[in-house]
Amino acid sequence: MSATQMIQYVKDGLNDFGFRYYHLFQGFRPFPYEEYLLHEDRATRKYAFIAFCLYLGGGWVHSTVPFEEKRLEEFTTRFVSRHEAFREEFPVIYQEVLFLLGRFYVELSPQLTKTTKSEIERLPIESVKEATPVRKLCSAFGVPTSDTF
Repeated sequence: MSATQMIQYVKDGLNDFGFRYYHLFQGFRPFPYEEYLLHEDRATRKYAFIAFCLYLGGGWVHSTVPFEEKRLEEFTTRFVSRHEAFREEFPVIYQEVLFLLGRFYVELSPQLTKTTKSEIERLPIESVKEATPVRKLCSAFGVPTSDTF
């Protein structure tokens, strides 16, 4: 499995995001996206970060936990370990992930280890009061949006 495959799978999953937002998000092809979150290549990190954001967003809209416990823990731990770098590199996606973690934390909490929970609690989640506007998020994802947003 390669970074190129991972990027393509995320791009395929993003095809209609600007027209359906999280509401119809069906997930991506099975792939260990979390393994690429700390990749040395910026584009690879970006698409792995987009996958994390979309899984959280799909779970928030559908009120379901979209991850297997192990994958959620790995994604979250990797995100927290470099959250400041993500804030600098991908500020729009970072803000959306903070928003989603803040809204979805209660549902996620039982699946996370005590260490990861305490790391999430140190993030500036309370500073994000609302979801990122869809057009801005689509722009950060590099996808077109519908005129309805």
